[in-house]
Amino acid sequence: MSYSILTLETLPAYMRSKAAELPAWFDAAATLEIIELSDGNLNAVYRVSTATASLIVKQGLPYLRV
Repeated sequence: MSYSILTLETLPAYMRSKAAELPAWFDAAATLEIIELSDGNLNAVYRVSTATASLIVKQGLPYLRV
């Protein structure tokens, strides 16, 4: 399994790939609004919203952002 860092550009495709695992939250056809919540140096934190739901995606990074 490879490690890929989620960004504002890559997160929509990642979330759509997980839609089958998260059917209560959204479907793959939903319009996603994504904002970065954190500018921390250890984690990337995003809020992913649709018209009916919202969830937080947190990814531990393999390096420090400075």
